[in-house]
Amino acid sequence: MNATTNTRNASAAEPTASAAPAAPNLARLGCWLLIDLVLVGVFALLGRSAHNSALDFGGWFGTASPFLVALAVGWALALALGIDPTRVRLPELVVYVVTVALGLGIRVLTGETAALPFVLVTAGVLAVFLLLPRLVMQLVTRRR
Repeated sequence: MNATTNTRNASAAEPTASAAPAAPNLARLGCWLLIDLVLVGVFALLGRSAHNSALDFGGWFGTASPFLVALAVGWALALALGIDPTRVRLPELVVYVVTVALGLGIRVLTGETAALPFVLVTAGVLAVFLLLPRLVMQLVTRRR
Protein backbone atom coordinates (compact mmCIF):
# COMPACT_ATOMS: atom_id res chain seq x y z
CA MET A 1 0.00 0.00 0.00
CA ASN A 2 2.88 2.37 0.76
CA ALA A 3 4.48 1.55 -2.58
CA THR A 4 1.20 2.41 -4.35
CA THR A 5 0.88 5.65 -2.43
CA ASN A 6 4.51 6.54 -3.18
CA THR A 7 3.98 5.76 -6.87
CA ARG A 8 0.89 7.98 -6.96
CA ASN A 9 2.73 10.79 -5.20
CA ALA A 10 5.72 10.48 -7.51
CA SER A 11 3.55 10.56 -10.65
CA ALA A 12 1.54 13.45 -9.25
CA ALA A 13 4.79 15.37 -8.77
CA GLU A 14 6.05 14.68 -12.30
CA PRO A 15 3.50 16.83 -14.23
CA THR A 16 4.22 19.74 -11.90
CA ALA A 17 7.95 19.45 -12.53
CA SER A 18 7.54 19.22 -16.31
CA ALA A 19 4.86 21.94 -16.43
CA ALA A 20 7.02 24.49 -14.56
CA PRO A 21 9.45 25.20 -17.45
CA ALA A 22 6.53 25.70 -19.88
CA ALA A 23 5.28 28.81 -18.05
CA PRO A 24 8.45 30.86 -18.69
CA ASN A 25 8.37 29.71 -22.31
CA LEU A 26 4.83 31.00 -22.74
CA ALA A 27 5.73 34.22 -20.96
CA ARG A 28 8.80 34.65 -23.18
CA LEU A 29 6.78 33.98 -26.33
CA GLY A 30 4.07 36.36 -25.16
CA CYS A 31 6.62 39.10 -24.53
CA TRP A 32 8.19 38.66 -27.95
CA LEU A 33 4.80 38.65 -29.64
CA LEU A 34 3.85 41.86 -27.83
CA ILE A 35 7.18 43.45 -28.83
CA ASP A 36 6.58 42.44 -32.45
CA LEU A 37 3.04 43.83 -32.42
CA VAL A 38 4.21 47.15 -30.97
CA LEU A 39 7.09 47.43 -33.45
CA VAL A 40 4.85 46.69 -36.43
CA GLY A 41 2.49 49.35 -35.10
CA VAL A 42 5.40 51.79 -34.82
CA PHE A 43 6.41 50.88 -38.39
CA ALA A 44 2.94 51.95 -39.57
CA LEU A 45 3.07 55.18 -37.55
CA LEU A 46 6.49 56.06 -38.95
CA GLY A 47 5.30 55.38 -42.48
CA ARG A 48 2.20 57.54 -42.07
CA SER A 49 4.23 60.30 -40.47
CA ALA A 50 6.88 60.22 -43.23
CA HIS A 51 4.14 60.71 -45.82
CA ASN A 52 2.33 63.42 -43.83
CA SER A 53 -0.73 61.18 -43.48
CA ALA A 54 -3.21 61.59 -40.65
CA LEU A 55 -2.10 59.89 -37.46
CA ASP A 56 -5.64 59.06 -36.32
CA PHE A 57 -6.52 55.53 -35.24
CA GLY A 58 -8.46 54.66 -38.41
CA GLY A 59 -5.64 55.72 -40.71
CA TRP A 60 -3.03 54.00 -38.57
CA PHE A 61 -5.09 50.81 -38.39
CA GLY A 62 -5.64 50.80 -42.15
CA THR A 63 -1.89 51.01 -42.68
CA ALA A 64 -0.90 48.60 -39.91
CA SER A 65 -3.57 45.91 -40.31
CA PRO A 66 -2.10 44.05 -43.32
CA PHE A 67 1.20 43.72 -41.50
CA LEU A 68 -0.39 42.87 -38.14
CA VAL A 69 -2.40 40.09 -39.80
CA ALA A 70 0.72 38.86 -41.60
CA LEU A 71 2.68 38.94 -38.34
CA ALA A 72 0.01 36.82 -36.65
CA VAL A 73 0.10 34.34 -39.54
CA GLY A 74 3.90 34.22 -39.38
CA TRP A 75 3.83 33.51 -35.64
CA ALA A 76 1.12 30.86 -36.06
CA LEU A 77 3.08 29.18 -38.85
CA ALA A 78 6.31 29.22 -36.86
CA LEU A 79 4.64 27.74 -33.81
CA ALA A 80 2.80 25.12 -35.89
CA LEU A 81 6.11 24.06 -37.44
CA GLY A 82 7.78 23.89 -34.03
CA ILE A 83 10.06 26.82 -34.85
CA ASP A 84 11.09 29.19 -32.07
CA PRO A 85 9.98 32.60 -33.40
CA THR A 86 12.13 34.43 -30.85
CA ARG A 87 15.48 33.45 -32.39
CA VAL A 88 17.29 34.53 -35.54
CA ARG A 89 18.48 31.58 -37.56
CA LEU A 90 17.36 30.51 -40.99
CA PRO A 91 14.19 28.63 -39.94
CA GLU A 92 13.17 31.35 -37.50
CA LEU A 93 13.14 33.96 -40.25
CA VAL A 94 9.67 32.68 -41.14
CA VAL A 95 8.00 35.37 -38.99
CA TYR A 96 9.94 38.14 -40.73
CA VAL A 97 9.50 36.76 -44.26
CA VAL A 98 5.77 36.09 -43.81
CA THR A 99 5.21 39.51 -42.22
CA VAL A 100 6.86 41.30 -45.13
CA ALA A 101 5.57 39.15 -48.01
CA LEU A 102 2.04 38.54 -46.79
CA GLY A 103 1.72 42.09 -45.44
CA LEU A 104 2.63 43.50 -48.84
CA GLY A 105 0.32 41.00 -50.53
CA ILE A 106 -2.63 41.95 -48.33
CA ARG A 107 -1.83 45.61 -48.91
CA VAL A 108 -2.01 45.12 -52.69
CA LEU A 109 -5.18 43.00 -52.44
CA THR A 110 -6.89 45.80 -50.50
CA GLY A 111 -6.16 48.32 -53.23
CA GLU A 112 -3.03 49.97 -51.87
CA THR A 113 0.23 50.27 -53.74
CA ALA A 114 3.48 48.41 -53.22
CA ALA A 115 6.02 50.19 -55.41
CA LEU A 116 9.59 48.90 -55.27
CA PRO A 117 10.84 51.69 -52.97
CA PHE A 118 8.00 50.89 -50.53
CA VAL A 119 8.84 47.18 -50.67
CA LEU A 120 12.52 47.88 -49.98
CA VAL A 121 11.79 50.27 -47.10
CA THR A 122 9.26 47.82 -45.65
CA ALA A 123 11.72 44.94 -45.82
CA GLY A 124 14.51 47.04 -44.32
CA VAL A 125 12.53 48.61 -41.47
CA LEU A 126 10.84 45.34 -40.53
CA ALA A 127 14.23 43.58 -40.63
CA VAL A 128 15.54 46.10 -38.11
CA PHE A 129 12.39 45.95 -35.98
CA LEU A 130 11.80 42.19 -36.04
CA LEU A 131 15.33 40.78 -36.30
CA LEU A 132 17.63 43.23 -34.53
CA PRO A 133 16.04 42.86 -31.06
CA ARG A 134 16.35 39.07 -31.35
CA LEU A 135 20.00 39.30 -32.41
CA VAL A 136 20.78 41.60 -29.49
CA MET A 137 19.02 39.25 -27.06
CA GLN A 138 20.88 36.24 -28.46
CA LEU A 139 24.21 38.03 -28.02
CA VAL A 140 23.36 39.12 -24.48
CA THR A 141 22.18 35.66 -23.39
CA ARG A 142 25.12 33.95 -25.12
CA ARG A 143 27.60 35.99 -23.07
CA ARG A 144 26.01 34.95 -19.77
